[in-house]
Amino acid sequence: MEKYNQKFFFLFSLLISFVVISSCERNENTIPGAPTDVVATAGEAQAIIAFKAPVSNGGSEITWYKATSSPGDFTVTGSESPITVKGLSTSITYTFTVSAKNFNGYSEPSSESNPVAPFGSVMNPLTGRKWMDRNLGASRVATSSTDAQAYGDLYQWGRAADGHQIRTSGTTTIQSNSDTPGHSNFILAPDDPYYDWRSPQNDNLWQGVNGVNNPCPDGYRLPTESEWNEERMTWNSNNAAGAFASHLKLTLAGGRYLTDGKIVSVGSWGGYRSSTVANNYCRTLLFSASIAYMDTDYRAGGISVRCIKD
Repeated sequence: MEKYNQKFFFLFSLLISFVVISSCERNENTIPGAPTDVVATAGEAQAIIAFKAPVSNGGSEITWYKATSSPGDFTVTGSESPITVKGLSTSITYTFTVSAKNFNGYSEPSSESNPVAPFGSVMNPLTGRKWMDRNLGASRVATSSTDAQAYGDLYQWGRAADGHQIRTSGTTTIQSNSDTPGHSNFILAPDDPYYDWRSPQNDNLWQGVNGVNNPCPDGYRLPTESEWNEERMTWNSNNAAGAFASHLKLTLAGGRYLTDGKIVSVGSWGGYRSSTVANNYCRTLLFSASIAYMDTDYRAGGISVRCIKD
């Protein structure tokens, strides 16, 4: 009997030890940390949410991620970055958070993403061309030719959306010798003979939907000079009034000067980039209260961009 009791006590002790160890192991497993570096990119009635996995997975594999919008609390799940949130309003600016899920549940939400305004599209029935309904960087479709919320960003010809296009970006006088300068400064070119941000020049930038540095959303590209002219010929007047009355509702967004980086001519001139090269320069649509025309322009200046569907 005593031998039986010793054996029972031994087995019981093993069972208790197993339960305690298993409990400790379970207690060491927790929910994951929050994802980091959440970046939102506007799309056509949607947003693409990129992020990095959390530093800690909580002791078990992360199986799912959840992106949530604000406002609206639209929620979409996915197994990896990025996550696309569809069905968004084109008249609302959104931010997003991302949570990670493991066996123990969802993490706390990440920090909020940058704000983005999903865009819509508009078609000119006279040309059959489909365009974005607003300028790159604009938060809404223009309500007037001087609607500041519809002005958007100002791009140097051929540069990607690397931050230089923001109207308040810093400046530098150091030209780039590559297609990707590696910073977000607006590159001044007061001493360059061709007033270009890049030296040597590269005529192959912005050429088509898969072109180098195309800043437009997927499926969109910079229009050519001929496409801008085709659009302009459908306006009811060849000036700023006709530009705004058109299907595109173009604005007098001004530009950024290439010698000192100052924003000029806001409310009096509008300019729109094309992908067309003209020798050492580029072709740009310009308009004011009295006239509209295509002009040869310097590449280092900052001008609005409106993208066309490929």
